[in-house]
Amino acid sequence: MNRFHTDFARWIWTSAKAKEVWEPRIQEINRVWSIVEILAVSQGVRDAALLFPDVEQLPASTRQAAERGLLLLPISLEGNPAGVYSAGRTEYKPGQAGKYRSVLVRPEMAGAALDAWGRSDEKAIGRLLGYPPCCTEFFERIWVQEQRVDTTLAMAETTHGDTAGPLEANILLRWLSVRLVPHLP
Repeated sequence: MNRFHTDFARWIWTSAKAKEVWEPRIQEINRVWSIVEILAVSQGVRDAALLFPDVEQLPASTRQAAERGLLLLPISLEGNPAGVYSAGRTEYKPGQAGKYRSVLVRPEMAGAALDAWGRSDEKAIGRLLGYPPCCTEFFERIWVQEQRVDTTLAMAETTHGDTAGPLEANILLRWLSVRLVPHLP
């Protein structure tokens, strides 16, 4: 199975003013979300979190994790075309922008994390990341088995189009890298 694909995602602003107002806000949301992920692991709320530091950021990100008693373990090097959100993995090509798919863990969880990723054990990965079992099963069925990178339609099918669920489960802003939960509900 080819784990890489070509994504097409880009931001188109309705005006220069909209870009001026919203782009810094979205960047700040993403910056704060990374802090929330780090705090969740350091405070024991979750065993692990996924972080995606740019190639140039990896040494500083690793030091920041160590300062909190955590390990940042690079899992794979991926492309980061134009720095926009990518639903799946984009193959890294030398000379292009890149990011490291990395797992942030407490030291005692490092072996379990590396083992789970090494075996591509989605259930174990989901447990480490603190994802609800139903969401991990959904991810495994839709994303892994059916290879549907955009899970929006499958989510709507699962809920029979009922959009009255919790606000945190709304994933439509993920295309702007904005999310309220770390997983795909």
